[in-house]
Amino acid sequence: MKSQVYWGLGFIVFGVLILLVLLPVEFTVALIYGIPLILIGIVILIFRNRESKIEK
Repeated sequence: MKSQVYWGLGFIVFGVLILLVLLPVEFTVALIYGIPLILIGIVILIFRNRESKIEK
């Protein structure tokens, strides 16, 4: 696997963990930090092969 896959999955897992841990305690903090991390991970996974196409 490419490093983009690892980073993408890492961001998604970390975002889900933040949501699960902080959601019962602090709702707004969980949404502010959890949702963007999940979205960043998804975007990294979607656009993981674009740099090779750009370089050509």
